[in-house]
Amino acid sequence: MEKYLSINLKFLRKKHNYNLTQLAALFNISKSAVSDYENGHSIPTFHLVNLYCKTFDVSLALINKVIFDEKNFNAGVYKEAQFSSITSSEQYKELKLKYNLLKQKTEGLEIQTKLMNQLLESKDYENKTLKLQIELLLLRKNE
Repeated sequence: MEKYLSINLKFLRKKHNYNLTQLAALFNISKSAVSDYENGHSIPTFHLVNLYCKTFDVSLALINKVIFDEKNFNAGVYKEAQFSSITSSEQYKELKLKYNLLKQKTEGLEIQTKLMNQLLESKDYENKTLKLQIELLLLRKNE
């Protein structure tokens, strides 16, 4: 999937006649970062991908799903307005379901993190208690 994104980012830059330096300046990022994104060596942030989409008027939903081509791009197939008009309520329901599942997983991870922290704190407490017991035994032994 990330392959689509890197190919499309490069396509958009070239389609709008930007070189690496110009695009880097436009988005206030380094030239090497642009190159890394386009070559699939690193993944841009959501914010940056969204900025690409707004700047070049392409659908955020499509930029990582299909490889853009000249013919469809010129026909406006990838434009945000074009895509949003054909988005069905079924697709919306599917996205909402995925969002809710992701939200549940995130909440589950937060709960697991809290439990792990509590466990670590209890282990730390147990260690302190054992140290105190040893110290008391040593004191009694020395008396």
